[in-house]
Amino acid sequence: MATTKVGGGVVDLNSDNTSFKMPVGSSLYSGTPVTGMIRNNSSISNGIAQTTFEYYNGTSWVGMSGPPLPDLEVDYLVVAGGGGGYNGGAGGAGGLRTSFGSTSGGGCAAESTLTSLVLGTAYNVTVGGGAPYGQSGNSSSFDTVSTTGGGYGFRSTSTNGGSGGSGGAGGSSGGANVACEGFRGGTNSNTASGAGGGGAGAAGQNQTNSDGGNGGVGLAVNILNATDAATASVGEVSGSDVYYAGGGGGADGNSGNGGTGGLGGGGNGAYTSYQNGTANTGGGGGSALAVPGALSGDGGSGVVILRYSSFYTITVGAGITQSSGSPFTDGTDKVSVLTAGTGTITFN
Repeated sequence: MATTKVGGGVVDLNSDNTSFKMPVGSSLYSGTPVTGMIRNNSSISNGIAQTTFEYYNGTSWVGMSGPPLPDLEVDYLVVAGGGGGYNGGAGGAGGLRTSFGSTSGGGCAAESTLTSLVLGTAYNVTVGGGAPYGQSGNSSSFDTVSTTGGGYGFRSTSTNGGSGGSGGAGGSSGGANVACEGFRGGTNSNTASGAGGGGAGAAGQNQTNSDGGNGGVGLAVNILNATDAATASVGEVSGSDVYYAGGGGGADGNSGNGGTGGLGGGGNGAYTSYQNGTANTGGGGGSALAVPGALSGDGGSGVVILRYSSFYTITVGAGITQSSGSPFTDGTDKVSVLTAGTGTITFN
């Protein structure tokens, strides 16, 4: 290859608006490189659409990348599946943990944003399913963040509610909660009615007289805005807020009122009918007393939501379901909504 040399002195391009046009390639240099060569390699993207200059230092080509990428920082909402009600007692909500906003489940402060994730590494994700009536919900997780399924409900005064992320309603004692995931279930003192299941934001209401107890309210977490949450069919929208993990409502006696499910997908209770917890909220199942063959509602399935810079993308592996519209764009961030399954995701 011939080398064209420019003589000593200053090379004057004679205008501030004049520039050299560099060689551009989308692969490795195919000739014999010489120390000091520079080129523009369009195949070096460093994670975003940008070309990168490279020079030959006598041994190898060295890239000189453009502006650095923002740090990979990921906020999360991880909600487990809700518990099912049983025999009049309502199910507790699935456990809730989040780094977005100021509050996490069980009245604790929001957790820390994840800053140690690495591009190209596969991270495990599980979205817990809601429980059939009489059973506890299934756990959800993302990387090292896991939550506990909601506890099952029960009405008998001699039986405790099931423990879980939020506890199910009980007779002698409401089901215990997991710290910083939710609250306890309510307690029943009248065998004709049932108490409310615990929610991420408040305990289930105790049964009073012949009325069923209300489910504990869930928690508003606006990691995904209300408009996009409606598109994705996740959470329960109330005004501009999106609530998750509400407890189920307890059954009423013959002349009482059924408990209302907690905001955040908790199912209502009644005497002859009930509501399941809402899918992709982690809501607890509502309860009934006089439904032959099926005495209470199922818990609602959980959800995993991740928020990160729009400079990055997520590759979702087989076995995981994304919601309609996911990933969403909100300002300078993307929000990925994962609604079912088990598998891995990778940030790129």
